[in-house]
Amino acid sequence: MPSHGDPAVDRTPDERSAQREFYDRFYRRRAGAGYALSSLLQVSEYLITHRVFALTKLYAGPSPRILDVGCGRGQVARRLTRIGRVCGTDLSEEAVRACRSVCPEGTFEVRDLWDDGWHRKNLAGYQAVVSTETIEHIPYDRQRAFVERLVALVEPRGILILTTPNREVIDLLPHDPALSTADYYRQFEGQPLADLLSLAELRELMPEELRILEHEEISPWIRPRPLDVALKTVALPTGYRLLGWMQRALGLRGKVQILCARRSRGNPGAAA
Repeated sequence: MPSHGDPAVDRTPDERSAQREFYDRFYRRRAGAGYALSSLLQVSEYLITHRVFALTKLYAGPSPRILDVGCGRGQVARRLTRIGRVCGTDLSEEAVRACRSVCPEGTFEVRDLWDDGWHRKNLAGYQAVVSTETIEHIPYDRQRAFVERLVALVEPRGILILTTPNREVIDLLPHDPALSTADYYRQFEGQPLADLLSLAELRELMPEELRILEHEEISPWIRPRPLDVALKTVALPTGYRLLGWMQRALGLRGKVQILCARRSRGNPGAAA
């Protein structure tokens, strides 16, 4: 099990700059003519967006103020504007530009969660804080600090929603002879995905002031891979319910985990 280290540890300026430059290139490429997501990644993004929306609608209360940290291209933020006022932050200027284009109803800024001035101004400022497919890009020894800083932005009785790849399943993929490992990982386009978490490891990161409401596996893993692609491509237009039913009925593990927790107290001193 990884060590999550000292909550006070921050990324170095060189690390922040390298990550920002990587994602500027990443989102610039995605915005280019002729770009298309892989079928598997389309399904995964759809399932994540659907479930984040459903959990926020269920637990955040009416017309919530929502913060999307690591908002990417804005697919989650755009859906969330149906139920609340959405602000989004990302390290990448290219990502924020894409968000403003696809989701004019939201407010988007180039921000770093480790910016202390911005963080202090937004303490306990949101009924819901969402961060999808982001924590795995934070080194293990800084993931606890990342979660604590997110929690500090949630008002008492508000919710935190995190999604991240499920290491228990992802670790199996290269050993499945039916998979082409190179083809599978090509969908991630070189993103740094080394610091993945198991279900237990993600739960271990939650501070005491959070009460876990839901912790699920989504985006079912189906063998062999051609069947995985075919079934998900067919199921996608019919909606989330079919894939969810199939996952439960067949007892399939999920490649993505989603955790929703409610905050019960005030600001954690370590994150302030």
